[in-house]
Amino acid sequence: MDPRQALQQHFGFAGFRPGQEEAVRAALAGRDTLVVMPTGAGKSLCYQLPALMRPDLTIVVSPLVSLMTDQVQALERVAPGRVAMVNGQQDGSANAAAVRRAASGEASILYVAPERFSSPAFLEGIRAADVGLFVVDEAHCVSQWGHDFRPDYFRLADAARWLGAEAIVASTATATPQVATDIVRRLALRDPVRVTTGFDRPNLTFAVVPCRTTAEKHRRIATVLSEPAARPAIVYAGTRAGTESLASALQPALGVEVLAYHAGLSREARAEAQRRFMTGEVEVVVATNAFGMGVDKADVRTVCHESVPGSLEAYYQEAGRAGRDGQPARAFLFAEGRDKGLHVFFIERARVDDALMRRVAERLRARSQEGRYDLGVDELTAQGCEEDAVRAIVGHLGRASSTRRRRRRTGCADGS
Repeated sequence: MDPRQALQQHFGFAGFRPGQEEAVRAALAGRDTLVVMPTGAGKSLCYQLPALMRPDLTIVVSPLVSLMTDQVQALERVAPGRVAMVNGQQDGSANAAAVRRAASGEASILYVAPERFSSPAFLEGIRAADVGLFVVDEAHCVSQWGHDFRPDYFRLADAARWLGAEAIVASTATATPQVATDIVRRLALRDPVRVTTGFDRPNLTFAVVPCRTTAEKHRRIATVLSEPAARPAIVYAGTRAGTESLASALQPALGVEVLAYHAGLSREARAEAQRRFMTGEVEVVVATNAFGMGVDKADVRTVCHESVPGSLEAYYQEAGRAGRDGQPARAFLFAEGRDKGLHVFFIERARVDDALMRRVAERLRARSQEGRYDLGVDELTAQGCEEDAVRAIVGHLGRASSTRRRRRRTGCADGS
């Protein structure tokens, strides 16, 4: 079947958006592919449609349970019974059943979290599957230069080749040229088809609002969100305490319920807050960047930043959660001079000394099996450092290892 006919049959669309058809045809041809499209441009269709057209299994690696749940539910409506998922919020029997459906060919698409590839039981169960496409969603997470680097992504290239995948499809909305190059290298993409449609979101209006004090920020944010047409809205704050204080300030000012969302809340509380916002029960949520990649609410009209994000890529990703329905939406950045101090604080917190790095390296070496590592972040944080520091250390060790491998291949000595 022609991709255009399949697009109409499965999704009811009359035509492709820019870049989609090229990516779909590359995936159908078994070509490694790097897809860089702006938020809301239809990246997921670039692998979902070929997955439904191919006779083999497509594995989609997705970093957040909420993100994969949303996509699985949407696919169930267009292709009932052909999609499954494995994640930590399902019980063991449900995950085992999903693996069996994928391995037997009953399911065409299997969504999994990246940490599953450190599980021997999962790998053994899925090895019998005929894997065609191995999709790495939010692929910037594989890059140490990306704004949301995750060490779990390091093992994905090996997992794809071990499973015998015909092609790897890497998909992201935020990839600078440096990050894109790193994605290709980290995932060992072979002569990839590169589909890049640019980052322009013409329906979004961006504005920077200078403020002298935090209190002024809060007043101005309340003014922006006071009009019902400005909601639903997401307000990003820089710290957990900041989300609580801003939510408390906005609720009486707006006269509507305002939720706080951050990683310090229980998993159940976060899930409930996200559910209420996604269903429209609550129109305003104040969050840290923990309210991230799983947020795919089409009708968000406003995104406000109470503080300056850590990178331009992070800002684009977060601001891009507005206006995914293509209708006009706004992104406001409320900036004051002291915002720089927050970033200095996080940079200082991520600094580690040589002794701590050696302890983590020794722990990794002790658990190494033929160059692979099977241990969780919790085991590394037990070495005496916070998770942010663990990520910094693993990133440093990964870069050092890659540098040594490149030098050996080019015949240079390690000390050169």
